[in-house]
Amino acid sequence: MENLTKKQAFFCLNSWVHYRPRVINQEKLEDLFKRNEAIEIKTDKFINIKNNQIIDEMLKKRNFRYEIICYLFKNSPNCEIFYKKSRKCLIDKAMEVYKVSESSIKRMFCNYLKGAKTINSLIPKTDNCGARGKERTIKNRQGLIIDNEIKRIFKEGINKYYNTSRKNNKKVCYELTIRDYLRINPNSKIPSIKQFYYWFAKITNDSKRNEISKRYGNRIYYQKARAIIGNSLQDTLGPAELYQIDSTILDVYIVSKLNRNVIVGRPVLYLVLDVYSRMIVGINVSIEPFNSYNGVQGALINAFSNKVSYCKKYGIYIKKEEWDVNCIPSRILADRGDLLSGNIQNAISNLKILIQNTSSYRGDMKGIVEKAFERIHAYIKPFVNGVVENKFNKIERGNVDYRLKANLILDEITQIIIRYVLFYNNSHVLNNYESDGLTIENSIPKIPSKIWQYGVKSKIGLLRELPEEIIKLNLLNNKEVSVTSKGVRLGKLYYVSKYTLEAGWYQKARIEGTFKVRVSYKTDDLSEIYYIKEDKMSYDTLILVTYMEQYKNMSEEEINKVFEYEGMLNKEASEREIKEKITLYDEIEKITKKAKIEQEIVKDKDISKSKRLRNIRNNLETERDFYRKEKSNNHADIDEDIKVFNQIISDEWREDYEQ
Repeated sequence: MENLTKKQAFFCLNSWVHYRPRVINQEKLEDLFKRNEAIEIKTDKFINIKNNQIIDEMLKKRNFRYEIICYLFKNSPNCEIFYKKSRKCLIDKAMEVYKVSESSIKRMFCNYLKGAKTINSLIPKTDNCGARGKERTIKNRQGLIIDNEIKRIFKEGINKYYNTSRKNNKKVCYELTIRDYLRINPNSKIPSIKQFYYWFAKITNDSKRNEISKRYGNRIYYQKARAIIGNSLQDTLGPAELYQIDSTILDVYIVSKLNRNVIVGRPVLYLVLDVYSRMIVGINVSIEPFNSYNGVQGALINAFSNKVSYCKKYGIYIKKEEWDVNCIPSRILADRGDLLSGNIQNAISNLKILIQNTSSYRGDMKGIVEKAFERIHAYIKPFVNGVVENKFNKIERGNVDYRLKANLILDEITQIIIRYVLFYNNSHVLNNYESDGLTIENSIPKIPSKIWQYGVKSKIGLLRELPEEIIKLNLLNNKEVSVTSKGVRLGKLYYVSKYTLEAGWYQKARIEGTFKVRVSYKTDDLSEIYYIKEDKMSYDTLILVTYMEQYKNMSEEEINKVFEYEGMLNKEASEREIKEKITLYDEIEKITKKAKIEQEIVKDKDISKSKRLRNIRNNLETERDFYRKEKSNNHADIDEDIKVFNQIISDEWREDYEQ
């Protein structure tokens, strides 16, 4: 290999780049030139360069690289550097001696072969690089220059094939972009992948937000990459001015209260926090579907109600001051899933709460409640069995299924959450809380309950409290229903009350037509519904009408299934009715056809129409007499038949008796 010509040296380079280097004989090499698969380099700017034309820094780098090349050839007496099996070991030794990476050594060797094995071919190619902040012109081996048109195609290809939810890698993006490029310019030379990578970095550098948003979604961008400026206290004036509500599926599996051998899945935790004090003001641990209004409803009722009685239900006895929050906020911030429901309309209008929804995928706008979920999981995971052991809720092969370890019921996980809330509200120090004058001026520790108390005294402090019964009614499921002459109709059920009767609702509906009112109801029992009166502080209870009392104590779901079943029965009966009706039509048609034929046979065309219409009354009397006589004869025949039958029975009885 030391005696290779310049032609042969360049072929070795191409072999390295495309096929890995290999040794071939002279005859094979000449054949490659004949087929134009090898080319001769006739000029090279590095061959005749003088040492005094090279700056000292470049000269040092050239000499260092040449020393590495000499080491490779010196330790390759049998051309080991060109053979796959021996090349790796040789390069590893050079890496250890000269502390240079494998890719750097390969690149040096390629440049040395490409430069006809001249020492100056090892000078760094800085002329191919642009100045800082400027674009460089990259040519591929065929000398293709990237002009504005190709840049445009690159940009379109990146947006079309890379910045998408399919998450194609850069190489696939390059290949698909080149496919589009060749459709436009079928006879053109194609840009190299190296050129594409260079312009990919240039194009995407100024649009990282666009890349992250399109490949992974706005949710990931806002949660992971957005700028964090300002703080949540800018949104509130004091305690109970703004609450945040959110939900998460707890990373723990629970078992059934009815039978602990039955695993029922993961519960959903709903949290309500006061933005000003960071205090947890309401919770609900539920097995209702995620983002259901029933789950949100429980959390809001808890936030607006007395906590002593709530904790007592779970065997936890507290003093009022340990969790002294049962007021109505001015505003509630939720994501689009939690409170985008018509059921919240009563709370908006009657409780005078402004509901604010975050934009899609903007859980980061409720940062304090999201952080609370992280803390809760951190506290419970070390002690609870049945916790999800990886974020993908996936069982690794060979591992014991962590779901089988579940042993807590819903009430017990709720007790744990209550215990955590009491600790957090009364003892947890908010190190990163924006002080708002705390500690420095007032010597108040950054503990949620202390901040709440400080805010009540020194800030707006306009806490609104309402009877728990009114709060619950306003947070029940509610909808507009029709008032009809038969009663107030909810679905297929009708309700009445003394108040609505005295108010003349049903008479009005009968005279003027149906009209709408909004009622609240419990989805688990439709025995009664509730109409909140105009003063918003009193209500009327409507009960099922008498003939519908069979639906008492039934849930909305049960009643829907009953009506669904009745509908199915009616549908089947209707199908049978149609079939029987068709049979009836056939029989009627058969009789009428026969009568028509009989009529045509005996019809006397000489009788005029007027004569036929005359004396219909007399004709009726004659016909009556006929049918009466026929009926009388039939009765006589029947009587005779009975006498004969009785005689036969009597004779048989007498013979049997005599025997």
